[in-house]
Amino acid sequence: MRRIITIAALAASVIVAVPGPASAGKPSNGCPNANSGWVLVDRDGWLARTLDGMAQEGIDTPPERDAFAVAFGFADWAAFSAWIVGEQWERFNHNGNAFVCIKDLPNTRGLPGYVFGGVDDQSSSKG
Repeated sequence: MRRIITIAALAASVIVAVPGPASAGKPSNGCPNANSGWVLVDRDGWLARTLDGMAQEGIDTPPERDAFAVAFGFADWAAFSAWIVGEQWERFNHNGNAFVCIKDLPNTRGLPGYVFGGVDDQSSSKG
């Protein structure tokens, strides 16, 4: 009888020690609901969105781009665009893949057209 109780206790401890199915982690890559205004982009999309916003503000020719870049402390447009798709991009691309989500913000006096919201495509804020 003692042996049966020992075997039953051992079997019960093995069942408890077996891990269950893995719990769900972060959501898969993608942006929040399309109705929320978030759009999935790669580096080229990020730069294109920036250029579109600059065009909205009347900054769309190469000399103006260089002047714009200099006003922000860059040597020229090439240095500025490298910063946009380099350092600026990496501030949002936390998971290191090739995508982030962007969202247009209201264009106001303090928020020009080239400023937009960004979040990693694997953000915990997605619902």
